[in-house]
Amino acid sequence: RPKASAILDWAVEGGKNKKAHSVLTETIKEAANHQADVAIKLTAFYSELNGNSSVNRELSDLAQLAKDLNVRLMIDAEHSSVQTYVNNIAVQLMKQFNSKKQKVIFNTYQMYLTSSTAKLEHDSKDCGEKLAVKLVRGAYMETEAPEIINKSIEETHAKYNSAI
Repeated sequence: RPKASAILDWAVEGGKNKKAHSVLTETIKEAANHQADVAIKLTAFYSELNGNSSVNRELSDLAQLAKDLNVRLMIDAEHSSVQTYVNNIAVQLMKQFNSKKQKVIFNTYQMYLTSSTAKLEHDSKDCGEKLAVKLVRGAYMETEAPEIINKSIEETHAKYNSAI
């Protein structure tokens, strides 16, 4: 892998795509041709994330394809109202498809949330060597409840830097 690579990110905020599986399959294949990574915003493709077995099967199929083609899938973070489901799916996929030698699934941690450090520590213990992380400072601050976000940007920076 090159030191720097592109991330193909095909998502529409709050959109739903009935052809999610085929779109993501083609995106993963294209990424393999360019040694790129793929970012997936689950809510752009799937309206039901909570326990939907067809979604879990489709995502497992996509993760297997990515693993076979040596493409890394970055599961994007979402608004806190659905993030628990997204995180559960990402952790399940990391446990199934990641290994010490090959990381396929990356979970995104939003460090502006007060719970981010504890969540990252929990997932680290839960996944062990299979954990793969994408850190962001955050994207949904304006729409989140004030009590779940850090009190200052400096606190967010400190959490982000500590996590690195």
